[in-house]
Amino acid sequence: MKIFQLTLVLLLSAGITRAGSFYVSSTALSTGSGSISNPWQLQTALNHPPALKAGDTVWILGGVYTNSFDAQTSFSCRTNGTASAPIIFRNYNNERVTIDGQQTYSLYFNLGSCSYTWFWGIEVTNSYSTDRNHDIGGSITCTAENIKLINMIVHDMGSGMESWKTAKNAEIYGCLIYHIGNNLNNNGNMEGHGHGMYLQNDTVGTKIIHDNIVFSTYGYGIKVWQTTTTSALGNFDIQRNIVFNGGAASENLGGVGNNSRTHNFFVVANGVNNPVYNTVIKHNYTYSGINTPRPPVNAFGLNYGVKNMILDSNYLTCQTRLGLNNTPIFDASVKGNTIIGEFLLYMECIYGVLHKPTTPKILTFKIFLQRA
Repeated sequence: MKIFQLTLVLLLSAGITRAGSFYVSSTALSTGSGSISNPWQLQTALNHPPALKAGDTVWILGGVYTNSFDAQTSFSCRTNGTASAPIIFRNYNNERVTIDGQQTYSLYFNLGSCSYTWFWGIEVTNSYSTDRNHDIGGSITCTAENIKLINMIVHDMGSGMESWKTAKNAEIYGCLIYHIGNNLNNNGNMEGHGHGMYLQNDTVGTKIIHDNIVFSTYGYGIKVWQTTTTSALGNFDIQRNIVFNGGAASENLGGVGNNSRTHNFFVVANGVNNPVYNTVIKHNYTYSGINTPRPPVNAFGLNYGVKNMILDSNYLTCQTRLGLNNTPIFDASVKGNTIIGEFLLYMECIYGVLHKPTTPKILTFKIFLQRA
């Protein structure tokens, strides 16, 4: 038994010592070695130099980081860890690390180029985003698999966090996202565009969205949507997020001819044969200020419905829409929610599960539901 315990301790110790630490600085030279006295440039570390192994941590020293990887991308991540040993990029000693990305993509995780990489405690912004009546640049865009974004601060960019359908098993945790987007001219009417999170998933793997705060965007707070009408959409785990004043940053909303509606949550499919599948929306909080031109709403399963959705114990203080627009299927468990505001429902409730009624009907009424 003692021999076994000693062997186990030695194996664990060996696993710990194999994980290395490297360093990045905003003032580093291109000849840096990755040591704290001679750090790498950030893009050098993102290129996965030979010295960087799975399980290693890249500590990013405080400072402002700018770059032009190509005409569209400021920084491009090309590191590959493993499921048990991800590569971690993290701010050193809680110092303020700012990626000031002025291209279309401030930070890009490309499918086939990177995987099993975590970004932790980093601020991402675009300092040139001063005129919000133009299509400004900047976003964190992910098409790669097994990427985690943890405790990020993302603000004042054209888009926030974009996690597309190929970004399987992505996780966005504990992030602060605000003042995202811009006003664009739509036939003479200025409309807000740019979402705090724009999420897709093709139902392979689960996309985890936990404990984030998203507010004061030009477009939506959290948007779950598929751009094509034929692709499946689902497998989202969305819990304990605070989302408020979606669209409030756009002061020009509500003009004549403007039919754009802003949303805190927009969880909507885009094809008659593809409702939103297998999605948990639980313990989230939303809010809508009374001074915005068109207060945001929450939309779950409009148009093409949902299948196997859980809407549980949320606190929704703005208009909330379930179904509507001749929704073909709304297979969901809806319980324990507190809803303050207008509640639009195109379903009938049977034992806590919503179903499409035999005789289609739309119910519109004011409702205050205490948590069960």
